[in-house]
Amino acid sequence: MAGLTEQEIELIAQRIVADLAGRGGAEGKEKPAGPSMAGELGIFDSIDEAVRAAGAAFRQYDDMGLTKRNSIVAAIRSAMREHGNALAREAHEETGLGRYEDKVLKNQLVTEKTPGTEDLQPNGHFGD
Repeated sequence: MAGLTEQEIELIAQRIVADLAGRGGAEGKEKPAGPSMAGELGIFDSIDEAVRAAGAAFRQYDDMGLTKRNSIVAAIRSAMREHGNALAREAHEETGLGRYEDKVLKNQLVTEKTPGTEDLQPNGHFGD
């Protein structure tokens, strides 16, 4: 299976954000149950299916070169910069936990400070 392009990753991120926005978040406002969405957007009918899919995705990602991984990490960071506030709002509305402002800051922190492939670059130093 070929790797995802940056545009495909961005489209997936946009679909996830749109899906989250459509749920409403408040009790009683969930989407009505419909046909199974097994596998679509990472939604599975069982934990076993999700674990198998995660393993397959990891193997696919593991087979990619660092250049492709860099583009994926960059696309994720870009999507988080664009949609992090909306995701923070959805998380706060859905759970009722924490403060929206703190969730925004947390999203910004993990977007900018979570290491990407730069930790995989050989630098000739051990123990640094």
